Amino acid sequence: MRVSRDISHLVGSPSGTFACVVNPLFGDYQSPKLTHFTYKFVIPPYLFAASSSIFGCATFLDGLSCVALSIDDFYLTNDDQQRLAAQHSGNRLLEHRGNAGTHDVALGRDTIIQCVQAGEGGKVALPRYDKSLGAGRGDRAHRQQWPVVEGRIDVVLLEGWMLGFRPLPPDAPQLQKEAGLAQVNANLGEYEQWHALVDAWAVIQVEDLSVIASWRLEAERRMRRERGAEGGMTDAQVRDFVSRFMPSYTAFSEHSIYNEDELSRKKPVLRILFDKERNPTG
Repeated sequence: MRVSRDISHLVGSPSGTFACVVNPLFGDYQSPKLTHFTYKFVIPPYLFAASSSIFGCATFLDGLSCVALSIDDFYLTNDDQQRLAAQHSGNRLLEHRGNAGTHDVALGRDTIIQCVQAGEGGKVALPRYDKSLGAGRGDRAHRQQWPVVEGRIDVVLLEGWMLGFRPLPPDAPQLQKEAGLAQVNANLGEYEQWHALVDAWAVIQVEDLSVIASWRLEAERRMRRERGAEGGMTDAQVRDFVSRFMPSYTAFSEHSIYNEDELSRKKPVLRILFDKERNPTG
């Protein structure tokens, strides 16, 4: 691939595919204040001149173009998610979107490859997922609503809370702490298709895990204000939703690509720590 090359320390020649890992959860597109930091710090700030939208392309000082994607964009359709839930009836971790197994991994892989191979005159449609559909349970947006990026793409930013997670051995004690984790663990292997396309990692973490639920509540309440009562999850649904992510975060976050030692990892990592007010602290 044209842009798949070493970009040591995220400087020099900055072209490549960057994974922005937002740890823990929900510092995504729905949280404007954290989103600002998410995308401003994925690559050193001096590279940014302007950004038209996180849903389109950003232009860099030296003329490079950037596309921002989220793993949320590759969630299964609502129909496929319901089939998955029925197939694993009783596994609350796969009942709704979020954990490994609830994404269309092939769609994500193919979209990233199309982006990094795009040339002058080319067009790439970027999948989008609308979390306000289905009374807040979400569904993939109609293809007509997907933004289309034209021309060469130099940098791909892929954001997601579980990027870099790797499967544990089947007998790992962490998998015994929550019913259903074993299946999520088995699903993680598919995501190596995404990891293989990443040139560098940016890991955004928070000082206090207690902010997870409150930040998600803020995002859903905003959607309900903007789109009506059916445009987002209720507070009770949010708390339930968050509780389905935490077992995976607890089990897999330490066993991740970006937490490996430098020689094993072979790819640069940028880490940023935030406080509960979403201010960078380190």
